[in-house]
Amino acid sequence: MWIHSHSHTKRCLIAVLQSEALQKSIFRVYLIGYFLVASSRKVQ
Repeated sequence: MWIHSHSHTKRCLIAVLQSEALQKSIFRVYLIGYFLVASSRKVQ
């Protein structure tokens, strides 16, 4: 039972790390897009 819960916690931790990396990549793309739009508006 303890070993099962430990493997479950490890599995959850991996899922959280993967989702966090996914959020960071999406956030990075969002920031790049925001700066591109802001720079294009400054030019106009």
